[in-house]
Amino acid sequence: MGLQPRIGTLHAGISDPGLTAIATGVLLLYFNLDADWDVWAPYFLDSCGLSALAWPVSDPARRPRSVAILLLLIAVQALFALMVDFRSSIALALLVACALSRSAACNHHRPHPGNATLSASLGTSGSPDS
Repeated sequence: MGLQPRIGTLHAGISDPGLTAIATGVLLLYFNLDADWDVWAPYFLDSCGLSALAWPVSDPARRPRSVAILLLLIAVQALFALMVDFRSSIALALLVACALSRSAACNHHRPHPGNATLSASLGTSGSPDS
């Protein structure tokens, strides 16, 4: 009866992707629309935020509904920011986030070659379904 750490949630009950989505929205709709921020770090963090939202899509334990919500968050935030003020950096960040999430979805069922050694030490078969 070991204690399981609560990875993925903060003490306030907001999930990490939810907090990332809020921060990314602020970055896209505030810092990216103000030209004075173009040479400062917050201007560039929106692309990191979109990519960070694409990462949880690769978790095979995540429910399909949750994956759909994450993909919708990526698309809605980026497309809304593009409608307000088209910036090629946001368009590129959206394309990269979509490519990352697509790549992650394609690799769900492909076992990693290094999993065999790790799985042998853990006593599992090494496939993602085990």
